Amino acid sequence: GVSKAAVLRNQQLQERLDSVAKQHSQARTSLDDALKSVSADVQLLQTHVRQVEAGSSQAQAEARRQAAHAEAETRRQCDALGRAIRSLADTLNLTSPLIPTSPRRERHAAQ
Repeated sequence: GVSKAAVLRNQQLQERLDSVAKQHSQARTSLDDALKSVSADVQLLQTHVRQVEAGSSQAQAEARRQAAHAEAETRRQCDALGRAIRSLADTLNLTSPLIPTSPRRERHAAQ
């Protein structure tokens, strides 16, 4: 028959196998939990990146809008300044290559 030593050895091997299987199961569960945690972190990061990108494009659009407004305002002020300079030149009856002559001044000169 089967000796008591063989039965004992089989029993010990079975216990070790059970122990290894249990450790494997625990490691697997731990790994699954870690993977879920990393996956959740990646999703949060992706959401954050999308928010930052959206905020960046909004900021760029706002900066472009402000630049266009500033450019239009500067052009408007330059036009007003140019009109004031021409008006002053007319009043003082000045001629200068830097000041375009207005049709009104040319009529005065022709008379």
